[in-house]
Amino acid sequence: MSSNFRILALDPATTIGYAYSLEGVINIGHYVLSKGSRAEKLREFDAWLHDSIDSTNVDIIVFERPYVKNHRSAYLQYGMTALIEMCDIKCAVLEVNPNVVKKFATGKGNAPKEEMLAAASRNVSVATHDEADAYWILQYFMENHEWQI
Repeated sequence: MSSNFRILALDPATTIGYAYSLEGVINIGHYVLSKGSRAEKLREFDAWLHDSIDSTNVDIIVFERPYVKNHRSAYLQYGMTALIEMCDIKCAVLEVNPNVVKKFATGKGNAPKEEMLAAASRNVSVATHDEADAYWILQYFMENHEWQI
């Protein structure tokens, strides 16, 4: 894949892991949503997402499909997914299966967070498992998808 694409990889949750590839330079970080109601978190995420898109002018967003264990987190993650998908008027939007990303990163589709973090730490500086997931989402997309503007 050309390094000229501007890509935003997201691991959406209450702590959002993100990795940008902007003209071949990778930036990794995380953003913690404030405490509050689900609606407040979704409004905050939507504002953060649009600020991120507008400040980087990304061509594509790649995000991890929600995997949830309880209803409370399911509502928030599916709301975040809908907000990401609505960004398709500004850029392309693709989702990836978490098991596929885990297998790409570690060789195991059910790798725990600690293994994902350890695998990412061998390549880049990451502070959290959320950042590690975003890094691997970005790497998976860049190595496995052909995409044209």
